[in-house]
Amino acid sequence: MAADIRYQILGHTRAYLGESELAVGPPQQQAVLVCLLLRAGRAVSVDGIVDSVWGPQAPDTAVSAVRTYAWRLRKSLGERKGEKGAKAPTVVSVGTGYRMTVGPDQLDALRVEQLAAEATRARDARRAETARTLVVQSLSLWQGEPLAKVPGPFAKQQRARLDALRLALMEERFDLDLLLGRHALAIPDLNAFVTEHPLRERGHGQLMRALYADGQQAAALDAFERLRRRLGEELGVDPSHELRSLHQRILRNDPALNAVRRTEAASSAAAAPPSAADHDCRPATAPIPAQLPPRPADFTGRAEAVSGLRNAIGGGCEAAMPVARISGMGGVGKTALALHVAHLLKPQFTDGQLYADLGGSGPSPARPDAVLVSFLASLGVPEDKIPDNMEDRARLYRSLLDGRRVLVLLDDARDASQVRPLLPGSHGCAVLVTGRPRIFSLPTVAQVDLDVLIPDEAVALLTRVCGPDRVAAEPEAARSLVSRCGLLPLAVRIAATRLASRPAWTLRAMAERLADQQARRTAMQIGDLDVHACFDLSYRQLTQCQVRAFLLVAAVGEPDISVSAAAAALAVEEHVAEELLESLVDAAMLSVVAPNRYRHHSLLRDFARTRIRAAGFSGAQEALDRLLAFLVSTAGAAATWARPTDPLEHAWALDTAGGLRFTDADAARDWIAAEAESATAAVMAATRSTGPGHRARLRKAADLLIALNRFRCQVRHEQVAPAAEVVARVAAAAGDSRSVARARFVLASETAMCVPMLEDA
Repeated sequence: MAADIRYQILGHTRAYLGESELAVGPPQQQAVLVCLLLRAGRAVSVDGIVDSVWGPQAPDTAVSAVRTYAWRLRKSLGERKGEKGAKAPTVVSVGTGYRMTVGPDQLDALRVEQLAAEATRARDARRAETARTLVVQSLSLWQGEPLAKVPGPFAKQQRARLDALRLALMEERFDLDLLLGRHALAIPDLNAFVTEHPLRERGHGQLMRALYADGQQAAALDAFERLRRRLGEELGVDPSHELRSLHQRILRNDPALNAVRRTEAASSAAAAPPSAADHDCRPATAPIPAQLPPRPADFTGRAEAVSGLRNAIGGGCEAAMPVARISGMGGVGKTALALHVAHLLKPQFTDGQLYADLGGSGPSPARPDAVLVSFLASLGVPEDKIPDNMEDRARLYRSLLDGRRVLVLLDDARDASQVRPLLPGSHGCAVLVTGRPRIFSLPTVAQVDLDVLIPDEAVALLTRVCGPDRVAAEPEAARSLVSRCGLLPLAVRIAATRLASRPAWTLRAMAERLADQQARRTAMQIGDLDVHACFDLSYRQLTQCQVRAFLLVAAVGEPDISVSAAAAALAVEEHVAEELLESLVDAAMLSVVAPNRYRHHSLLRDFARTRIRAAGFSGAQEALDRLLAFLVSTAGAAATWARPTDPLEHAWALDTAGGLRFTDADAARDWIAAEAESATAAVMAATRSTGPGHRARLRKAADLLIALNRFRCQVRHEQVAPAAEVVARVAAAAGDSRSVARARFVLASETAMCVPMLEDA
């Protein structure tokens, strides 16, 4: 990281080395720089940069232009000394793209976000003066319109985001001014603010409160009337419920407003003996919160889950408050399902809807005590009436919701301890919880373990995003494409978004691109949507033992793996292997496909193998050796039941030490049928291995084929024959005549169908 370079984007885009300004180039080069700066150290593929700078109208020369701009930026920004004195480029090549790592001390936009977060924490801790200082400091970093004259869709999106952040910070400053009793000083700035932003109702409400607190009741009422007329004339709507409620309180000189009319009055009240009213935190007119984010426009399918959740929590419960849980792997659509159901249920929860993103899959999950502060404020509790400790906040929260019908949506929960303090106590309320891990200790009336879409639903999602005409023109390619996305909603949405932004691309071309693992990694990210980044959040929460199991099973367990095979690959006892695999299921990093059998989602397997390569993980080959030894031993023991008096038994000399044993032919046949696909996948993995032990793996692969070859009813020709052909070819190249002979024997016997079957034994 070039720690001595500072970047400014809250105005014209500039870079400084000390006091000297550095050249950042023409507008499109600045767009490339901004694209990298605002990714906060994440690598961005060349395709992602092209999308950010040009969008769907990218010229044919876009890729070469990006590489030229990256080279120019590296040259103009220079190279800086790294921690050990080595030269470190400011723009780093990563795979097929680039990365820049900057911190809040280098980029003004990141500094603003850091200050805003510190201000929020200060306000939560009831340090209003500190919070105001931090907000004012953050606002001082703006030099004009952010990303001025920087082109491209990404810059446009970020410009809108930063503009919205600035307005929110200004309104937060006004809130803190009112909280600190600086009503008169805030009025001029508030007048200017509502003039410049005449439809922002929060600013109008702040102006009304400031005017009233300053003794200007008529002016406060006039401010409301001006807003009401403007909303009616321009939008045909009335002011919000909160503003109308504030207007009524001003009309009747609400004592709660009078109590904070001036700082001096508030100080006098604090000195006076407390009355019973001082302990009543329930607002005179309780606001109706409506906090749900928008309903997902492209929500598709999930009919059974939607129906089950609506039935479980929609009607409430006479005896207890209903809680429903939705869990599943990253990107499977938990939040989309929860929001869809919550919006359907809104008419039944007439006292409002509360929403909180608990951030459970990220590194800094929300604290329940802070969430309670937000909920209490939304329910009309003044800041100075919010209790200091979480237990008291939770009791007040339950008291306010008692007898009301409120739906609470808690998104991305980490565990039960984060959720419990946020549960209402009234049976008229209901709670919908989403999270990647399964949270078993909550008192739920419905539990949805969300799986990937079915093919028809995935195609429907593809159609909604990229358009019906393109899907109708290539129906088979559409099914192939969603299959290669693993039917994962996030992956399908990313692929569909890429197609929507590339009108010239065919679905078939996209499907072919997704067939290659390396190309699939690049294709599974666009803008802020990134499948691997989504998986990484869950991966970082695994324990060291879980990480090892997750990676090794992904390396050798294709398409799935049994508990006994996993125990062999991991070199642990079976009960330990089962506990590890079950813990990965609970963490939504593995799925159960049958009793004692587990499987990685195809994209999670890609992610795991990328991790193995990136980390130089050395245990995969050893795990494959252990798995092959287990499979050969167990398959050899099963093969003795095919024909105990086989005259070629001694010629094969299969190693049957270790592994499982069988008491009858049926048990042997069942094991072979269950393991055939995984065993042939292990054979193919042995042919792709390299380095020490390669010939030994080929020999075990050939022995495994010999054992499988005896079970013609349980093992299909199209499973064994292609694997035998590859083993023969690779063994010949390695000079392993023994493995060549065995593989060719299997090929010949498969062709001639001359091996006795198990049922003839």
